Amino acid sequence: MFELLLTIVGNSRLGKVVAANVKELVYYTIAFLQMTEQQVHTWSADANQFIADEEDATYSCRISEVFTSFIRKLFLVGVLLLEEVVNSFDGEGYLAIIDAAKQWFNESQTRKVAGNASWWRIREATLFALSSLSEQLLETQESGFQTSNLKTMIEQIVVEDFQIDSLEYPFLYARIFTSVAKFSSVISSEVLEHSLDAALKAITMNVPPPVKVGACRALAQLLPKAKKEIVQPQLFGLFSSLTDLLNHASDETLHMVLETLQEAVKAGYESPEIVEHVLSPVILNVWASHILDPFISIDALEVLEPQEQADGLVAGSLDLNAPGDVVKAVYDVCFDAAIRIILQSDEHSEIQNATECLCAFISGGRQEVLFWGPDSGSTMRSLLDIASR
Repeated sequence: MFELLLTIVGNSRLGKVVAANVKELVYYTIAFLQMTEQQVHTWSADANQFIADEEDATYSCRISEVFTSFIRKLFLVGVLLLEEVVNSFDGEGYLAIIDAAKQWFNESQTRKVAGNASWWRIREATLFALSSLSEQLLETQESGFQTSNLKTMIEQIVVEDFQIDSLEYPFLYARIFTSVAKFSSVISSEVLEHSLDAALKAITMNVPPPVKVGACRALAQLLPKAKKEIVQPQLFGLFSSLTDLLNHASDETLHMVLETLQEAVKAGYESPEIVEHVLSPVILNVWASHILDPFISIDALEVLEPQEQADGLVAGSLDLNAPGDVVKAVYDVCFDAAIRIILQSDEHSEIQNATECLCAFISGGRQEVLFWGPDSGSTMRSLLDIASR
């Protein structure tokens, strides 16, 4: 059914068939996006799975693995259907999304007052739908269409839902953070500062993993524009909490936490001693443990990249080279291991890194390298064998 509706909405001629009922179409499609009990159970127990399923590029996050691929496809088309409504009906599609979101927000309020334990599900689904459509909705704003109602509604939901208990409603609380990150360009500075403060507190507290995931996403978006007087006093706790997350992270979590750390380091450039003391050992360990994964290793190194330095300062300092005694000390520990890696390894990245290490030895020690080992002839033969390979 959703595939059929997607085809109809996307067709300029057939789209007229549903134009009169596009609001109802959006309303019921959002209801389809509510979390299931199975998903709540799975994501509560495994934050890494929650992150993997929440990737923006894949809309499979509403369908558990216990469902068939056919049902997963239905959900995917359901989300794409909302996108197509905005793309095909322009202002009318935009208003349909906003009106449906308002209806569900009011309905969830009614359920909440009535004591319905699942009131939060439709609220979370509404925020999820809005966040999934953030690019299209914001593009509509840039085109000149009046979108003040979007700003007002997002701010109303955010302010309202930050008052809930994050322990009782972790997924809704996490979705608030994600929504703030997605719509930060239209949210008022007061609400953004309140959201930043909530995220900084959440990341340092003993809250459910989904809440920390949402807080990380909000921090990655909000820290670059945050006032330093808000961030600086909380840097130590922020770095400590993020490094603790790194110690229990899978690949999905690593990318997210490292991205957050990058922005935190930039925000804390005036406190380099905190970065050096707290972060450097942990980040270098992450880099060493994932040296064969170019994405994670690059993310790790980017966390430690120098900030606010004059162009060319680092490159110029590298040209100075280390004193000979320092080069020899490293040589004594690494030379034989580097030789073995180059001659025996089949991993291209290992060979390349070991070769660069040897180049640094030769550049720093020059002809003295031949006499640092027990036998200069043996050292030369090893270097020739490497050149031959």
